[in-house]
Amino acid sequence: MEPLLERRHQLQEAIAAATAELDQVENQMIAELGGAETCIVDGQPVYSFTPHGGVATKRLRTDRPDLWRSYLVPSLKFDTRAFKADHPELYAAYRGRALTVHHQP
Repeated sequence: MEPLLERRHQLQEAIAAATAELDQVENQMIAELGGAETCIVDGQPVYSFTPHGGVATKRLRTDRPDLWRSYLVPSLKFDTRAFKADHPELYAAYRGRALTVHHQP
């Protein structure tokens, strides 16, 4: 197991470093747009930074809590505790799983 744990650790470090560098490069690309949505080189779009997906609700909640509150709606929620109590065997079968490493080389 020791070689696998060591390799896993090396890969995690490499991913973290690459992710940080990718974030820096992408932030630079966005800054280069200067507020435009699309970078065009020789008449061809190279990359764009356009709105997509939903609203950044965490940021809206922080910046405009009054507005955020006015759009709250009730939602259905799965009662995990009741499900566990009523169907312990199904609860065990449907539980999510994650790899947890307890030892770093």
